[in-house]
This record gives sequence, structure tokens and C-alpha cells, in this order.
Amino acid sequence: MRLQSITLTNIRRFAGQRLTVSDIRDGLNVLAEPNEFGKSTVLDALQALFFVPHGGRGVQVTSLVPPSGGGIGVSLDFTHAGRSIRVTKRWLSGRMALVSDAVSGAPIAQGDLAERWLTDLMGDPATGPAGLIWVRQGQTGLVPDKNADRDRAVSGRRTILSAVAGEVDQMTGGRRFDSVLSGVQDALALLATASGKPAAGGPWKAVQDQIRSLTDEQTAVQRAVADLSDALRDRAQAQDRLRQLDDPAWVARLHQDQAAAARDHATAEDHARQLTGAAQELQLARLKAEQVSTALTAHHDIGQQADRAEQDLTFARAEAARLGQDLTVANAAHLAAQDALLAADAVLRILHDQDRAAQAAVVSRQAAEHLLHLRNQLDRAQAARLRSEQARARVGQNPATAARMSALDLALADCATAEGAVRAAQVTLTVQHLGADRLLGPDGPLPDGSLTVTSRLTVTMPGAIELTFDPGAPRGTAAATALRSAEIARDTALRAIGVATQADARQLADRRIADMAASVQDQTTLDTLAPDGLAALLTQVARLAELAAVAPDAQPPPDPATVQTAQQTVATTRLHAGLMAEAQSRAALAAHGAGTRADHLARSAESALTRRGDPTAFAARSAQLKLEVSDQLAAVAQAQTMHARLATQAPDLSLTRAALTRANAALATLARDREDAGRRIATATGTITARADDAVQARLADVTGQLTALAQQERALAAEVAALTHLRETLMAVRAAQRTAYFGPIQAELAPMLALLHDKAALAFDPAALVPDHLTRKGLEEPFDSLSGGTQEQIAILTRLAFARLLARAGRPAPVILDDALVYSDDDRIAQMFTALHHVAADLQVIVLTCRQLAFQRLGGHRPTVTISDLDKGDGR
Repeated sequence: MRLQSITLTNIRRFAGQRLTVSDIRDGLNVLAEPNEFGKSTVLDALQALFFVPHGGRGVQVTSLVPPSGGGIGVSLDFTHAGRSIRVTKRWLSGRMALVSDAVSGAPIAQGDLAERWLTDLMGDPATGPAGLIWVRQGQTGLVPDKNADRDRAVSGRRTILSAVAGEVDQMTGGRRFDSVLSGVQDALALLATASGKPAAGGPWKAVQDQIRSLTDEQTAVQRAVADLSDALRDRAQAQDRLRQLDDPAWVARLHQDQAAAARDHATAEDHARQLTGAAQELQLARLKAEQVSTALTAHHDIGQQADRAEQDLTFARAEAARLGQDLTVANAAHLAAQDALLAADAVLRILHDQDRAAQAAVVSRQAAEHLLHLRNQLDRAQAARLRSEQARARVGQNPATAARMSALDLALADCATAEGAVRAAQVTLTVQHLGADRLLGPDGPLPDGSLTVTSRLTVTMPGAIELTFDPGAPRGTAAATALRSAEIARDTALRAIGVATQADARQLADRRIADMAASVQDQTTLDTLAPDGLAALLTQVARLAELAAVAPDAQPPPDPATVQTAQQTVATTRLHAGLMAEAQSRAALAAHGAGTRADHLARSAESALTRRGDPTAFAARSAQLKLEVSDQLAAVAQAQTMHARLATQAPDLSLTRAALTRANAALATLARDREDAGRRIATATGTITARADDAVQARLADVTGQLTALAQQERALAAEVAALTHLRETLMAVRAAQRTAYFGPIQAELAPMLALLHDKAALAFDPAALVPDHLTRKGLEEPFDSLSGGTQEQIAILTRLAFARLLARAGRPAPVILDDALVYSDDDRIAQMFTALHHVAADLQVIVLTCRQLAFQRLGGHRPTVTISDLDKGDGR
């Protein structure tokens, strides 16, 4: 099969349009268009054409319907078995399926017969060529997600390999080989599982279960024998320990140690209480000495504070008097500067009033001039708004909307299709008389020319021949019904627009478009003349009218030199006034601060003198405090001597406490050890009595003998499992070696293309899934799943190309279609993949769909022709 052209009608983004991809040639074809152009839509439509019945309404059909709705259609021209075939399908509205001769137009199959014809040609969508070598965008892998799809894909690949390399039974030694292998596996299954473990219910498992049971019993009996031995030994040890603990000399010694430790600890505690009392006396003497010393220091500070306060007050009063005189001088200078500033400001204001009057006259004249221009602009804007509103009103009243015109276009397209089907169903009789004799029909002699036969017709040549033409009434019924339905839909669409003909509808639509354009143009004019709106323009005209109405008498502006001189005078006087104000403020602040400080010092001096009191009494109190300090220091020295003597003679209280604790613990331990030894003797005696009655030693010998015999049986069964396993693996290795020939054809096709990417590399296949399992390069085996995304993508595509060549060798050539399949390849690898595509295209048709226009320029190949046309117009790009 070789594709030649494909046409999409009213599909997805091509609503109301017809997309045709034509001039598709043998070899490599490249359709390079930007994103969102509709390349994947072409592949989806092609899949639907071959695999979705024309009566279907599933997601594969609804996903192709454009937002505006309507019937959808696909037509494909291709060659098959040396014949040009055309397949046409429509879904939803006007559903139909037709396979015809692309040259003569003669139908080959229609309706369900056409669907069966396509199924015979393409097979299952998963196992046939489409599922194997038609690669959708982002789906380069060979393993589908769903289990059912995976099984069908494996079946398809196996069918291709078997057709080329032969059946599996022939490659592995035949059914006799399988019978031997099956017998080995059955015998092994009775003894062991697939993982080599004993099989449930088998003899090997039974022997191991007996060994495990007897081993558990042997362990229990050995534990009982060990318990008896341990109990005898433990009772003897406990009895020896009890005799040691009951020795009278040892017990008396422990009691003597405890009494001596108690006496020593009591003596140490009494000395510690004396030392604590001496420390408290020393602390009290130090506290009294500190209190007296603090009182003396405070008394001395009161005298010094009173003397300093008298001196500070005298100085502060003298400073306040001096600063008061400075404030009087600063006040007078400030008043004089303010008077000078007022006079200069008055002169400058008169000059400014004269200047503003002159400027107002100029503004009034300019406003009057601009007002004329703005009123003209307002008139033009109001006229544009009126025209735009009138045009919008006409658009609203025009019934030829875009939706109604689109419905009419679809109805006209359906009429054209139905008329073609009616013509295809009719029989035409062409008459050309060569002599005088005439053929006679029901109404007399037949005229020369073409005659459409719609019902049974009999013609005769008297005395020579009688011919009967029967077109078959049912043949044209469906086509005529479809034509009537299409004509009803066309008339309904014309009535919705309110016209009788397509030309009238198109004239109304053109008029509506012209009114819409005029409305937009007038609105643009309005936006240009009044960008902020008519209300803003009216406000601006009113404001200019107010300005133009104010026309004061023109007065000459003052001389600039005079104004400059007045401004300099104001600036100079203002600066001087500011300086005088700052000086007055500083003088006032300083005078106020000095007065405040003098008042504060007067209060402080009064308070300090009050605290000091009479000077004679103050001196007598100082002498008394000095004497008390001397007495308290002597008391501290005496207390320190007493505390040091007691501290030197004090025993270590922590050591005596530890000695007493140890002696008490020794007596407590003696009691616990005697009690523990008694319990051990009783427990051991009970165990010895119980084990002696069980005859555990005799039972241990019996169990050991049984285990020895079972171990011999288990070793024999294990040897049999090992032998059967070795035999099975040997047979499987033979089958694997022979199966290598099964993958010979696909390996042969892959080898030259794989060498383009990886020098001296080999690709191994999974014998079950028939997909790449691992890649060997540079002596290392790399699992397929561990390869990079780009390498996996490249190998998957090369494998598909190899299967395509096998399809051709099996007599089922089909085009290879790749929709943006190379997305992870770098620049070097993608160039090698391009070479592989050219290699395959030498014998097959390859169609590459891509949005990477610049990158795929290096691919070369033929560029098919793409045309897009409206359904009611001529073709256009």
C-alpha cells in the first residue's frame, strides 16, 4: 500500500474548510509545519478512516468534530496491488463509507461491505501495520500500557517474524522435544517449585517436614536434659553459698563494722553543727561592720553635697543675670529686622499683581483661538458616533450571521456530496445511430445522445434485437434520500437567513460585513477625535469658553530689572530677619535655661543644708561613727579566728556517712543472699524431681537415630531435584540457542541501522514480548530500561523500521508514519536517524510529520502539497 493524498473535511480546527495533503510520493515524505497546524489531526483522521466504522459515535469520532459541530469526512487515495483506490468516509451527518476505483470512480464496496474490505486490508488496529509502524506523537515505545493491547502487539510482531523465519516448533526441535521437556518439568514439579523449593504435597517436602518435626522434638529433649544437669549444679552451688553466709564469725564482724561506723558519723555531725554556728557568728559580725561603714560613708557624703550646692548656686545666679541682658539686646534687633521685611514684601506684591494681570490677558486670547478648533473637532466626533451607531443598528437587523452562513455552507457541501452519490447510482444509455434504422423506446424512436435510465427500460430494433435496461430500483434509493435530506437542510438554512438563493445570502452577508467595517472605522475616528470620550471633550470646550470670556484690560508687565531688585531686597531682608529671629530664640532659650538652673540649684542647696543640720552636731556624729567602725572590725577578726580553728579540726562528714551506708548495705545484702540461696535450692530440687520421672535421656537417643535415617532420604531427593533441574536448564539452553535463529530476520534488518548510532553494538530481544531486552556495546550489557530516553526512543524507532521492512518481505508493504517521533535526540544522533530513514525509504514509503522545521531541514525528502479551502470557495493556501 502506497498513500497518494488525504483530504479532511470540517475536522477540528479546519471547521468549514477542506484540508488536502496531496502529491505524497514513494520514498521519504516530510510534512514540516508549526505547532497547532493540524499534523496530528491528519494521523488521527487516517486512523479513523481505516478503523472506525462510519456509524460510530465514540470518542475517536467526537474528538474530530470542530467546536462549530457538523458532519465530518475523510478521503484517501492510495495504490494497492497495482490498482489506485479511493476510500471515503463520513460520520454523524450524512454517514457513509465507500471504496472505489480512484481512476474510473467505479464503486468497489459500500457501507458495511466497505468496512469489511478495509478490515481485510489493514487487520486489527493493534496487531496490523497501523499499530506497529504508525507512531503517534509521544508514543514511540513498543509496549502499550494496557495488557490486552500488549498481547495483541506481541501477536502482531510474532506473526511477522513467523512469516519470515518459520514456526517456533520448527526452530526448537518439534513437539517431541517439547514432550521431553514437559516430562522433565512435570517430574520436577512433583518434587520442587519453580524457585527450587520443596513442592507442597510432594515426597521431598514430606521428608523435610518429618525432619523439621523430629528436629524440634530433639531440641526440646536436649533442652530437658540440659535443664536436669543445670538444676543439679545450681543446687550444689546454692548449698555451698548458704553455708558461707551462716558463718557466725562473719556475721559478728559485719555487726561490729556497722556499730563503729554509726559512732564515727554521730561525732562528725556534732562537729559540723559547731562549725555551722561559728560561720553564722562570723557572717553576723561582718554584716554589722558593713552597716556601720555604710553609715559613716553616707554621713560624709551629706557634708560634701551641702558644700558643693552652695558653690553651684552662687555661680548659676551670676550667669542668669548676664544672659538676661543679652536677651534684651536680641529682642530689639529682631523687631527692627521684621519691620524692614514687611516694607520689602509690600513693594514686591505690587509688582507681582501687575505681572499676573498682563498674563491673564494673554491666556484669554489663546483660549479664544483654541476654542474654534476644538468646537470643529467636537462636531466631527459627534457625527462619527452617529454614523457608527447607525451601522451597528444595520448589523443587528441583518439576518446573515456567521453561524447561519456556516450552516448554509455545510448544507451546500452535503448537497454536492449527495448529488455526486445520486449520479454514481444512475445508469446512462448513450445512443448513436449509424444508419437509417432506429431504436424504438416506449415513446417511439430514441434520439441520438445520452439518456438517464432511472427505471426498467426496453428498447427494440424491429426484426433484429430487443434490449432491456434495469438500473435496479434499490440502488439509488439511499442516495436520493440523502439528496432530499441535504436539499431540505439547504432550504432551511436559506429560510433562516430570509432569502431564496445562495447569491442573495452571500449579498446579505457581504453587506453585513461592510456595515461592521464601517462601524469599526467610525468608532476608530471617534476614538481618535475624542480619546477620553465625548463628555471629556465637551468639558474641555466649556472650560476654554470660560477662559475666553475673561478678558481683562491689557496692562504692560513691570520692568524685569525692577522686579529682580525687589526680589533681592526681600530675600536679603528675609535672611537678616531669620538670623535675628534665630539669635533672639537662642538668647531666650539660654536665659530661660539659666533661670531654671538657678532655681533648681537653690532648691538642691536648701535640701542639702537641711540634711546636714548643725555643723557642730554633724562633726560629733562623724567621730562616733568612726569609733563604731573600729569596734566592729575587731569583732569580725575574733569570729574569723574561731571559725578557722573549728574548720581545721573538722572530720569529713561525707566519708563517715559513706562508711555507715556501706555497713548497713552489707547487712542488708547478707539477708537477701541467704533468702536467694534458699529459693535456688528449692527450685533446683523441683526440676531434678520432674526430669528424673520423664526418662529424657532415653528419648534423646531414639530421636537422634530417626533423624539420621531421614537425613539420608532427604539427600537422595535433593540430588534427584538437582539432576532434574540441570536437565531442564540444559534443554532450555538448547531451545534458547535454536531460538536465536527466530530473531535472525529482525536482527539482519536492524544491524546496518543500529551501526549508524553505536559502533559494533548488538541488540538482544525478549523471547516472550518480542521487544528489545538489552543493548551490548563496548563489551557491556545494558538493560533497555536503563538506557537514556533518547537512546530508548532511537532503538524503538529503528525496531519499528525493521518490522516495516519485514512486513514488505512478507508481502504486506505499508507506509511508515512518524508523528514528531524524534524529540529526545541530540544533533549528532538525529542526523544518523535521518540516514536510517533514508535507508528504509529506498524500499518503503515513509511519511514524517514534524513541527521542528529548522532541525528537519537536514532530513531532506519530498515535501507534499498542503492546500486549505473553504467548503463553498476555491482552493487557497
